[in-house]
Amino acid sequence: MALPEPLTKAIDSYNTWSEEQLLAQQTATAVDTTLYHYTNAVGLKGILESQTIWFTDYRDLNDPSELVHGIEMCGEVIRGLSSGSDQRVVEFLDIVKRLMSQKNFAGRLDFFIASFSRARDDLGQWRAYADDGRGFALGLSPDLFAVQEKRGKQPDDNLFVGPVVYHPG
Repeated sequence: MALPEPLTKAIDSYNTWSEEQLLAQQTATAVDTTLYHYTNAVGLKGILESQTIWFTDYRDLNDPSELVHGIEMCGEVIRGLSSGSDQRVVEFLDIVKRLMSQKNFAGRLDFFIASFSRARDDLGQWRAYADDGRGFALGLSPDLFAVQEKRGKQPDDNLFVGPVVYHPG
């Protein structure tokens, strides 16, 4: 059964808007300097042998606060949009807010993360990811982070490169 035309148009309009927003954000935050990936000896060996940096399923991150932070930021945006909005918009945003929970993400959304740092020598990174200072900080060229546009993308082919911002200015 086909979706009603107004709903199809709304979905298409949202998809266009969303792609434009992501492209604008990615362009504004394009990587233009060396980024560093902190790892231990086993990780370095794997990277060199496979010539690949593996991304981690977000459910297996050693710091779940990153996902919680993203969900909290979404809640802040929803609260801001709700203020002074039409009742239908407020009801819709309330539904979105209830959907945005760590429980709802698990098993429903698959995304993978690799972390890099602008800092060449960061004590916290050395301790947490580079074997407590006995590991390595691989310097990677900005060219490696350029996103290549793909024609005929599939829904699971989405790729976004951008900074994690904990305290927007």
